[in-house]
Formats: sequence, C-alpha cells, structure tokens
Amino acid sequence: MSSISNYSKNIFSKESALNFAGTVGTGLLSARFLPISIKEAGVVSAAAGTLSTMGQALLGKDASTFKKGLVTIGAFALTYFGTAALAPTLATRFALTLTPQFIGKILAFNALGQVVSFGLAKILFVTSWNMSDAQIKTLHETYTKDTELFTKLPAVEQQLIIQRFKKQELDVAALTCEKPSAEDIAALTESEVRTLHQHEVALEDDALLLRYFELNLKPFEAIEKRIPRLDLKQPETVEEVEALSEEKLAWYKLYFADNDDARKKLPHDVQWALYAKDKVVSTYSFNADSLKTAPDAQIHDLENPMKCLSWWVDTYPSTQKALVERAKALGIEIPHPVHPTKPEEVSSLDPKVVEAYNKKFPSGLDKEVVKAFNQRFYELKLPLPNGQTIAQLYKNKDATWPQITLELPKTPDEVAKLDVNQIPWMYAFIRENGGFNSLSFEMQSALNDPFSTHLSRRFWFNFDKLTFENVSSASERTISILHDQLHIKSDKWKGLSPAVIGALDARFAKQFPADKLSEEQARKYHMLFASKPECWGALPKARQQALRQQFNKYPELKELRVNWR
Repeated sequence: MSSISNYSKNIFSKESALNFAGTVGTGLLSARFLPISIKEAGVVSAAAGTLSTMGQALLGKDASTFKKGLVTIGAFALTYFGTAALAPTLATRFALTLTPQFIGKILAFNALGQVVSFGLAKILFVTSWNMSDAQIKTLHETYTKDTELFTKLPAVEQQLIIQRFKKQELDVAALTCEKPSAEDIAALTESEVRTLHQHEVALEDDALLLRYFELNLKPFEAIEKRIPRLDLKQPETVEEVEALSEEKLAWYKLYFADNDDARKKLPHDVQWALYAKDKVVSTYSFNADSLKTAPDAQIHDLENPMKCLSWWVDTYPSTQKALVERAKALGIEIPHPVHPTKPEEVSSLDPKVVEAYNKKFPSGLDKEVVKAFNQRFYELKLPLPNGQTIAQLYKNKDATWPQITLELPKTPDEVAKLDVNQIPWMYAFIRENGGFNSLSFEMQSALNDPFSTHLSRRFWFNFDKLTFENVSSASERTISILHDQLHIKSDKWKGLSPAVIGALDARFAKQFPADKLSEEQARKYHMLFASKPECWGALPKARQQALRQQFNKYPELKELRVNWR
C-alpha cells in the first residue's frame, strides 16, 4: 500500500506536472519548424511525456539523475518504436502521417523540453533542502529578523538550516531548534537523508545515523565517536563481508575499533574476513576447530606470532596442536616446543622457555604439569605466574592458589637467603599446606618478617611458644604483629604468664606509647589489667601513669590504682 501511495504522490507532484508540460510543450513547438501538424506532434509528445513522467514517478524523488535519464531514454525509445509500428493504423484511422524520420525529430524537441523542465524545477521548486550557499545567507537574514518564522519549520529542516548556517559561520544564537522525533526521521525520503548527510547533520537521535549507514553513506568526523555505540547490523557470513561496500567497511572499522566485545561475538571466519578486508578489525579470534578450515592466508598471517615465544606459550593446548598441524602442511617451521604433557618434560625445559611461561601462563594444562612449572618457577627465583600477587589472590574469592611442594626453612639464616620472588611461593605453600604452628617462635618470627615486609601479610604466632626471653629479643616487626594479634584476639591475654605479659608490655611501651593508643586498644588494655591485677602491679610506675591517663578518658572504665614495685 505504501508503494502505491508514494507512486500516486509522485505522479501528481509539481515536478511531474512540469516534466509532462515541458515535454509536450516543446514537442508541439516542433510543428512550427517541421512539415507536420500540431496533431501529429501532439500524439508523439503526449506518448513520450506520459511514459517518461510515469517512469520517473515510479523511480521516486530519491532516484539519481542518471537513473532518471535512463528511464527517459527508455520512454523515448518505446515511443519511437511504438509510434512507428502504429503509423499505418494512425494514417488510416486518423489521417496522421508519422514517418520514423519525423518521429525522431519530434522526440528531439521533447528531449529539449525535458532539459528545460529540469532546469526550471531547480529554480521554481527551491526549498531549504536544495538551496545554494548564497540563498542560505539570505535566509539567515530573514530568520534572524523573524525567529518565529523559523520555529514554524519542521524540526528536521530546522536542524539542516542551522547546520548550514554554522558551516558558513553565521550566528545562530537567536534561533532555537526543535528536536526531531523518531517518526520525523523515519519519514525522511532517501533524497532528504542524502542531503542531511551532504551537509554533515548529526542529530542527537541515533536513528539518523542508522539511515546514513543503511544508505551506504560514508561516516563523517562529527559522528565517528558515536558509531561504536550504535546497534549496527553485523555481517554473519564471509559472503556478506565480501559484498560490503567501502562505505560500510568504513562504518565497521570505526564500530569495532572501540567495541571489541562485539567483534569477539562474531563467528571466527567472519572475524578473519573482516581482518583480511583492509583490517576492518584490528585482530581476530580463533580456536582449534576454526583453524582446521581457516584459509592458508590466515595461517601465514600467524607465522610471525607463532615464532614469538611469549605468544606461543600463551596459546591454549588444543589450539597449539591445530597450529602445528596446519603449519607443518604449509612448510612453516615453529622454533618452540609444544606444551609439556608430563611433569618430567617441564624439568628439561630451557630456563628461557620457563621464564616465558612465567610471564604468560596458559590455561588448560594438566594439574601435575602446572605443579611442576611452579616448582621450576621457585627454583629459578621467578615470581608468581602471570604477574599475580598474594594481595590479588586474597581479593579474588574464586582464585586458585599456586600448588607447590616446598621444604620449610630450618633456620633463620635459610629464611634470610630466600629471594624476594621466593617469598610469595613460601607464603602460598604454608597457607595451603599449614605447618606454621609447629615451627619454633624464632622460625615463625623469621618467616613473618619477610611476609609482612614484602607481602603485607603474616601468620598469627603460637602464643604457647612465647617466653620472656624470646619476646624480649624479638624484632620490632614481630612485636608489631604480636601487638595487632593480642588486640584482635584479646582473650589470648588471659592465658599468658605474668612474665610474658610483662615482657610484651615492656616492648609495647617502646613501640606503642600510651598516648598513641586508640580507644579500642585502650579498652583492651584495661580489660587485661583489670582481670590480672598482678600484671598491672608489675608494671613500672611511669607506664601505669601513662595508661591510667588514657583509661580516664572513658569514665565507664573502672579506676586502676597506681602502684609500683
């Protein structure tokens, strides 16, 4: 129904009327210069005018001048041969003498009429859609003097005119534009959309951009950054990619440049086709299955990456296997070993290869092979794989902690010899396998020092192993950890002997002066000494006074008498 409606609208338009009148009018004029009657000239001209006008109306206003010209030539050819064929009948019934020679000359006049009517249409039917730059300047003066006149224009025309004013650097401050609706944009003819594109009109609504895309109109700078967020129809097959115009490719290049997630959702063969098509996408995905049927050109494109060790070790095992098979068939040599499948194969790998695995460790390897790699990483004093840190492992609840078998150090000297990259491995091993509580206090302290320094982590000390002597000689970092531990686990205070409490408080007094205690710490100290008056009494006078001063800040805390040894 819509096509019939459009045809009816076109056939009865001013342009069609002018086209018909121009064709017939100049045809009738031929009777003054040729030995023919007006009646004879009229028959040929009416036929030519009718056929050409109907044909152009069928094409629609959006058709190019070239297409309209072809239709006119076809209409004139049909008129020529049709009239010539009917000439005997016309001569017998209507006494019309129409020879092919005269028909051709009449049609020449008709062609002149077509050209004249085309020119007149450009002059008589001037609108904001086809104005020259000079006419736009005149229009600017009109609308700035009468802004209400501008507001009466359709919303899309307002946007077009404003854009043309801006391009000529004309002041538009006094003019207010109405925002076109989706219906306004949908109602635009192809010719109008092309005109908006010609003048680089970029509305806020993405619907106009999609119209540009559908009509194969090249993207312009003002809309380039908006293209990645558009809902563009993407090619689904290699054949569709091959059929894409240069304009469509330009759209997709901008779309995928900042929309890699959309690129990843495309079939692998389509990704490659887009990449091969002037790198519309900057990269492409593949897997073992897609490589089996991939074009030879794609395997050759992967030749350099395959020779890069860091790229090669990061490739999934099944994909690596498929690459080896395709490369071998094409005579491409890969200078690196495939992924190990047994732990003993890991042991024989060159250290440089192991270092590459450490930086980009692949997924999909056998668990025992992974464990063997971890062992090599530790031995070669390499960090956790893929740049992992202990902090990141704690943040990710679903993280898989490195699996490794290590022997715990036996002396503080052995701990001191650990490389900075070996410390996270040792921490991970203890966290996963335990054993910290069974160590002596000295060894716990020796391990917690580097754990705290380099990882900002620690394991809680075993309070049963605290003595006056080892607390008195412990490092400041160990004392700091004990201080935190005793305030988090305040119930543990009660199980300590007065000698150990005294040693701890003496160390705490130096590192954590009473006047620096938080409210929570002060309350916990009070709870300890209120429950253990003998420990309170064992404190030096100065320490009692300093702590009491802090306790007095909180009236609800029971007063502890100041007494000293």
